[in-house]
Amino acid sequence: MDDIFAEESSSLADETLFDREETEMQGLLREMERKLRSVETEHASFRKSLEKDMTGLIHERNELRREVKRLKDEISAGNAAATPVTPEPPLASGSMGLDQWLGFLEEKGVEVDAVTYSTVVLSAAKDGKLDEAHRLLAKMEEEGHKATAFMYTQISESHLAYKDLIGAERCLQRMLEQQLKIRASTYAKFIALCLRRSDEVRAQEWLQTAKRLHADVTLVINALRGDFGDTAEQLAECLDAS
Repeated sequence: MDDIFAEESSSLADETLFDREETEMQGLLREMERKLRSVETEHASFRKSLEKDMTGLIHERNELRREVKRLKDEISAGNAAATPVTPEPPLASGSMGLDQWLGFLEEKGVEVDAVTYSTVVLSAAKDGKLDEAHRLLAKMEEEGHKATAFMYTQISESHLAYKDLIGAERCLQRMLEQQLKIRASTYAKFIALCLRRSDEVRAQEWLQTAKRLHADVTLVINALRGDFGDTAEQLAECLDAS
């Protein structure tokens, strides 16, 4: 009975975390929209470019909302994304690149703060521009702004969506270094890709990490059972024996 209560409490905690993260993201986007409205452009070309960028941000916001809802539904169903998402082709960010956009905001006297950086990093990650997302994230941290677990999660899951195991692992390692919480659903997606690459040693190591950090390993194992059957059972047995 205590185990059942613990599992339900863990799932509820994950759902609460997702709700908080979605609220934070909505706040970031609202603040960015406020900043964009306050920028006075001097040329028609700049106005058109900003309008395109605004349309792109609204699209990114809606995509992130759908992603958060999908992950919450997966957890409640006990099936945390065993099958990787097939991403859409990377989308253009309008006529103005992200670096140009940041420079333009600075030129107009708009502070490039954590809110601004979060917006551009997440936009790059969702568009599949992962090298750019990492570069902007590094620049953000160099300037003293702290990246959130939500940002790292979105970047790592974008790596996973493109079947980039090494890139995703680097993101997760960075989260561990910064003591940021990794979702059970993210562990499940990463371990599933390990198993698809026949890397059972790496899968077991990350499952042990999830257990050590008190993630919902029951949810992870349940997510793996559908596609990996006996292998998932073997992982569960090794986990119980450790």
